Amino acid sequence: MARRRAAVAGTQGRVALTAIERRVQSAVDRALGQLAQANESIREGSAHRDIKLLLNSSFIHRNKKVLKTRLSQKRIVVDVHNEDGQIAALTTSVLSEERNVRGSFAILERDANVTTTPLPEAIQGEIADIGQVIFILLGQLEGLRACTIQVQGGGVVKVLEIDPGIQQAFVLSDEGKFSMVNLPSLDELLGAVREQAAQRDETVSGEDERRIAKALADLQDEATTSVAMPGADAIDVDNTILGRVKTAVARQVAEYEAAVENYRRAPDNRQNFNEVLRIAYNFSSDALPLVYLIMSACDLKSVLLWCTLDKQIALESTINALPWNNLGEKASLEAYHGVISNARSHAFHHIWPFDSTCEVDLRQSSVQAEYVRLFAPYGKDKGRLRVVDQELLDVFTQFSRGHDRTVADNFWSLNVAVLRAVRDLVGDLLDSLVELHSANRRLAG
Repeated sequence: MARRRAAVAGTQGRVALTAIERRVQSAVDRALGQLAQANESIREGSAHRDIKLLLNSSFIHRNKKVLKTRLSQKRIVVDVHNEDGQIAALTTSVLSEERNVRGSFAILERDANVTTTPLPEAIQGEIADIGQVIFILLGQLEGLRACTIQVQGGGVVKVLEIDPGIQQAFVLSDEGKFSMVNLPSLDELLGAVREQAAQRDETVSGEDERRIAKALADLQDEATTSVAMPGADAIDVDNTILGRVKTAVARQVAEYEAAVENYRRAPDNRQNFNEVLRIAYNFSSDALPLVYLIMSACDLKSVLLWCTLDKQIALESTINALPWNNLGEKASLEAYHGVISNARSHAFHHIWPFDSTCEVDLRQSSVQAEYVRLFAPYGKDKGRLRVVDQELLDVFTQFSRGHDRTVADNFWSLNVAVLRAVRDLVGDLLDSLVELHSANRRLAG
């Protein structure tokens, strides 16, 4: 019986590995097609002979100040054949030596002396060593844990409490404990407190509301959600940490698509443009750490890179397709966020009706200097010129305006593709992790 169980486990493990191999090979095939379409050097280089294509381990510009992980050396190597313009991967393996690659890929001769590991063997090794920490992203959200905060100063409500076990959304006890199933907004909480207090012929003062608001802020800081690591049972993908992220990203993409369409239909409506800026800014602020997390995970767990190759290349392509020449910037995630941030700041923080710096000519005025200080102690008021009404002048010079960087209208429509590419990358990573978790369990068991 034990032998039979071992044989079954071995068969299941082989099936799981085959599924990962198919996923990786599909990603490689699509990545090869993307690179060949975008790079004439691949098309011409393979036109009259078979070649090796060495893919890099990262395609998106790397900010070394943020990314602390080392670029993986386990790069995909593809033997490429070109049949009448149809480029295909003959075999796929993984580099098992250190070799630098500039850009997204390097073209090698078919018989180049390169040490590689067959793809199935490399995948099996990666899954065996993948560990469990990466599967935190597949953690199942089980809900808020019970949590209690004292309301300083007393009043109608003396304690705020999260209690997932209560049957009603809000319950106010005789002792002044206000229990909640979930974390509400402040307006929702104060409305419920007033309603329940009124049922007891009590009133909620302005001071009570201030104290409750402070306690809610403390409760929001202290509240935790229980998360269970994935086990042998089927994974509820939508209820995982990464699944929730995927849902949130997809929602923002849909909102941005609608906002861009509204702006396209009515470009003179300022509110439409402000909505485009709002969503683009929020997304770019969240997308940077999310993409960096994925890049770091791929540095540390190479199989994740192999599974998502095509989606990472697609994201790089959409970022590069933005009108950088018009922006005077080089394509990068940081520049991408900076362009959107500056456009938003100029639109939302532009109270003063001035598009350039104002310089007042004081030469013909009666503004007089009182004194100028020279040779002051180091770091102490050195080089200070004081004029009459200096305090008022200091107030005037505090005014500033937002950076005005002209952004072509097509930036916002092209940006739709960037948002979609991030959404697709997150979704592909999620699907890959689910399959890798299954394969890891079957190989271990």
